[in-house]
Amino acid sequence: MNNKLLLNKKIYDKKYIIHTIKDFSNMASIKLESNYEYWICYFYKCKVSITIAMYEFENYLIGLSNREGV
Repeated sequence: MNNKLLLNKKIYDKKYIIHTIKDFSNMASIKLESNYEYWICYFYKCKVSITIAMYEFENYLIGLSNREGV
């Protein structure tokens, strides 16, 4: 099972990812790493399926980024 979500650094700002991780702390444990091109979120101990948690996380992140004017 894949617990890794890749987020392109050209699209997503780290501050919004960190904010989203905090907001999702009751739903899952999420570890943030990075490489040259991507922010990498690893999902553990999810209260829902990992797939659903990752989709909801990304949707929330997109909404937060758009609301803040990124």
